[in-house]
Amino acid sequence: MRDGFFGVKAPSGRRTVAIAASALLIVSAISIGSAVPATATPYSSSSSNLANAYWSQYAPAMSDTVGWTGSVSGCNAGTTSASSQQLSLSAINFDRALAGLDPITLDSALSLKAQQAALVMSANSALSHDVPSSWKCYTSTAHAAAASSNLYLGEAGAKAIDGYMVDPGTSNSAVGHRRWILYPPTTTMGTGSTSNSNALYVFGKMATAGNYTNPKWVAWPTSGYFPTQLEPNGKWSLSGSVGHTWNFSHATVRVTNSSGTALSVRVYKSQNGYGANTLVWVVSGLKHPTGSTSISYRVTVRGIVVGHQTTSHAYTVRLIKPATS
Repeated sequence: MRDGFFGVKAPSGRRTVAIAASALLIVSAISIGSAVPATATPYSSSSSNLANAYWSQYAPAMSDTVGWTGSVSGCNAGTTSASSQQLSLSAINFDRALAGLDPITLDSALSLKAQQAALVMSANSALSHDVPSSWKCYTSTAHAAAASSNLYLGEAGAKAIDGYMVDPGTSNSAVGHRRWILYPPTTTMGTGSTSNSNALYVFGKMATAGNYTNPKWVAWPTSGYFPTQLEPNGKWSLSGSVGHTWNFSHATVRVTNSSGTALSVRVYKSQNGYGANTLVWVVSGLKHPTGSTSISYRVTVRGIVVGHQTTSHAYTVRLIKPATS
């Protein structure tokens, strides 16, 4: 299995440029088992439910001011405000709920470790999951945390969660950040930020087999109603349930609009080793709704191999701009 995941640089705005870096893999140590059916996701089942959840749980997170108390000049990792931590948690759990996954909690010890990793990234204006001892503000804790975290430079706090889910750039063709956030067994994470960097400690505690919701499929964007604000610039993905070896190496993807017209799709070579096995593709020609009417896209993925059987999966994504009232 391929090890590692990526870091994200954000010179400006939500849609960003990414760089790649290597990192620690601990997937082989995680206990996995048979799939547990996902419970119904209330957010995507109706436009009104989605709108209520979006405006109460996700939109406030995009105004996170972080409240960092440290300093780069003094190599002081500091802390972030309790409200910033809560906003990051809310954004993560909104994304996971959309995908039919259990919520996570933030572990304060992991967040303190992530805080040191975020400081090092900010102090050196660079990203690395294998921080060299020569870097400014280096500590052994920061080194270990960077190897277990999604890393972001250019955004901080809850806003970084948005960037991880987009996973921009060709160097992030595996959408490793997204896959760790949407990894079904995860029960705890940690988050640390400076004024312009974030480390999301994604290798926290994992639930044992049978004790977590493990959908057969985890798509992004998800089936059903999906906020157009979170549509990841056409970089869509589909994961198979944990506990089965899904082989997407020969899979094909077809995306059609409501008129049945096929859109242009580029399928990336599947890369395992980042959470659940996942297929990633880029679809061109998407239209985003501006009013209250949703725009639907039908996705059909064929040629998926699991065990000795070949299967397919089809679902409909309904992009919608959540109403404010």
